Amino acid sequence: MTGAADFVAGAAGAVDISNTLLMQTPQESLAAWQPNLVRLHVQSGAVLQTAGQPQRHVYFPVGAVAARVHNVSSEALLCVALIGRSGMVGSDVALGTSLAADSFVVAVAGEVLRLEAGLLRSQMEQVGATRHLYLAFVQSQITEIAHTAVCGRFYTVEPHLCTRLLQLFSEGGPMELALTQDLLAQLVGTRRERVNHFLREMQDAGLIEISRGALCLLDRPAVLKRACPCRTLLAPLQDERTGL
Repeated sequence: MTGAADFVAGAAGAVDISNTLLMQTPQESLAAWQPNLVRLHVQSGAVLQTAGQPQRHVYFPVGAVAARVHNVSSEALLCVALIGRSGMVGSDVALGTSLAADSFVVAVAGEVLRLEAGLLRSQMEQVGATRHLYLAFVQSQITEIAHTAVCGRFYTVEPHLCTRLLQLFSEGGPMELALTQDLLAQLVGTRRERVNHFLREMQDAGLIEISRGALCLLDRPAVLKRACPCRTLLAPLQDERTGL
């Protein structure tokens, strides 16, 4: 559950909008949103949205990374997508739905920009280019969820772990992130012991460095070679969407 200490509010209005999706938003819509964007610092484990509950806000990460998780059972969650500085938490809002299909939990602490869901909907209705942009993001989320399902079904723990690491560093930004083995195990959907085994192997090979709860990516190309093939397939699609 989210506690009061999980969110630290900042100012509305003059805020950093270094989120790729926001930066691509047509100026007309961005001008309407900017006075209403609220900067928040969110802690790892904070719940941004809960499945089955009303979606009152969307969130644009500018440092934090959130996991889209599906409730498999009352005791098990499955991470189906990661959202960071190139996307938005609450993509279901863009489809006009009032209730969240999945939950969103902060995987990497950092900052997000919060916007009322109604403001997103109104600009999508009024500005065609805004509607097109955010529906394209929804499509990218659907594609990632589909690839996650394939990855979990046909590939072993190591490729899945490498894929998640690349996503976390791509969406989070810095080359060093506060990541625990328990968190990575949850994101990959396996036991902590198995994740620990592959992390030690990758550290011995000089691909990563782990120190005091922080993980540093040392050799991205080598980690990419070990990742699921879907990572190579998804990268051009994301580049096309983000204009990179």
